Amino acid sequence: MNNLGERLKQARINKNMTQVQVKQHTGIHNKTLSGYENGVSEPDFETLKTLSKLYEVSLNNLLGAEAFSNLSDIDKKGLEKFRNLDQKDKEFLIDFMERMQKK
Repeated sequence: MNNLGERLKQARINKNMTQVQVKQHTGIHNKTLSGYENGVSEPDFETLKTLSKLYEVSLNNLLGAEAFSNLSDIDKKGLEKFRNLDQKDKEFLIDFMERMQKK
């Protein structure tokens, strides 16, 4: 299993849920979910978090171990520090980084 759609589908099946049941629990339309599972589209991060919680699997599991395997040590360190910030500080940092990129 090597892509996000396959992992989403397998996680749903492992929870013995239909796409309609996922819709009832999350509000994500079953046609939208089908698109995710078939690789037609990809969910945004908030949707991934919702599905991760419903399916009781980690985001790393849904994204696949390879999603973070190519990060450099400095990227991993930065990501870990970012994860420990509160929402307001994350938004501030993202805004700061966007301004820095425009220089």
